[in-house]
Amino acid sequence: HDGVGSPNQAYEAAKNNKNDFFALTEHDEAFIDNPYLCLEGVDNSQAGTPNFVCKNKVYVGARQKWENLKQIASQKNIEGAFVALYGFEWTHGGGHLNVFEAPTFLTPPYSLGSFYSFLASHPDRETLFVQFNHPFTGFDFRLPPGNPDPNSIFTYNSSVASVAVLVETNQFASLYPRALKQGYKVGATGYGDGHNAYFAGSRRYGVLASGLSKGEIIRALKNHQTFGVLEGRAGSSYYPLAVALKVNNTLMGGTTQFNGTINYEVYVKDELKDIAQVEIRYGGNYSTDYFILASYNNVGREKTIRGSFSNFAFGMPQRAKFVYAVVKQKDSAGNIKETGWTAPVWLVYNPSSNPTPIPTLTPTPTPSRTPTPTPTGTLRCDSKCSFGKSQCERDNQGKTGGSCQINPACPGVPDDNYQSYWRWSYCW
Repeated sequence: HDGVGSPNQAYEAAKNNKNDFFALTEHDEAFIDNPYLCLEGVDNSQAGTPNFVCKNKVYVGARQKWENLKQIASQKNIEGAFVALYGFEWTHGGGHLNVFEAPTFLTPPYSLGSFYSFLASHPDRETLFVQFNHPFTGFDFRLPPGNPDPNSIFTYNSSVASVAVLVETNQFASLYPRALKQGYKVGATGYGDGHNAYFAGSRRYGVLASGLSKGEIIRALKNHQTFGVLEGRAGSSYYPLAVALKVNNTLMGGTTQFNGTINYEVYVKDELKDIAQVEIRYGGNYSTDYFILASYNNVGREKTIRGSFSNFAFGMPQRAKFVYAVVKQKDSAGNIKETGWTAPVWLVYNPSSNPTPIPTLTPTPTPSRTPTPTPTGTLRCDSKCSFGKSQCERDNQGKTGGSCQINPACPGVPDDNYQSYWRWSYCW
């Protein structure tokens, strides 16, 4: 997310949107030394003035703004409840990339190749990690810059491969297997490029982590134990979707040996919407980006799918390098579209290896998030404060006996012009 407003607002919005973890990555140009950098965001009420005005007239230098972001992230991080990450988005020619958790601010070079080398040689390279953002077929991640070859996107570069662990999947999802085919070990994430202060963290992805701590979340992200979903985007359907993959008893994000046969298991669940299809795909050293290994239709709301496979393309399993799963659902118009992606399991062919039987992927029960009702005068309302009426109705879909109304107990957004936002609750 690199939205408007202050970092404090963004982290609070992410928590209000029920996120377990959240990363704030401001555009890198926002940290270029400028006497008019705003610590608390721009005062939009002063629009049209010759120079923009900062809220509360608080101006800072670039280094102070960077240190302030780190400090706020540290303050908002609550072990066991909410993990707050920080970083910046490199937004120059050749593509956009997020750089997370760099201890010191990086002054990056402009060209893509130079940026890759810069990351690989930086003193903080063991701490930071990188995500390819919203890959686009027109120009992103091509080496050398301007290469007209459409297949040159995600040209493998060992410098960035050492720190790049994630890729956004639901902007040009067809490019996800292209990155994998080129040799990058990256896990799938959903689209998170939010530029609105109050939808922070509403475009989600998930991780398989052993606990809700900053260390465990970062470990899961760096180990590619992720899934991306098309969820919570303004003006679209809401997809509370989760999906996980095992191959030969190896969780997504890991690497397994196989002798020409693989055993796989996919667990998928959506609390509100039927799953139309689950595809299991593989790819590698083939001319095609991926092949469909198996497809399962009319999956329902929750299912564990198991199977085995040995019919690799051209009878050459040694060319197979990765397996991942894709979830498809119907949109409001009835069209089936991709809405979820797992990170891959990477394959290493070994004719003498034996596939390991897969124990069942048993999902951990999700603790109830039902809030305690709070009396508010003649109304009784849930304590959850939603962004607006439509968001409240999505949050409370299926409930009866009440409706979404403005809750006087909700604080709203007093420092902005959006007085009715974050004030809606389910009341009866």
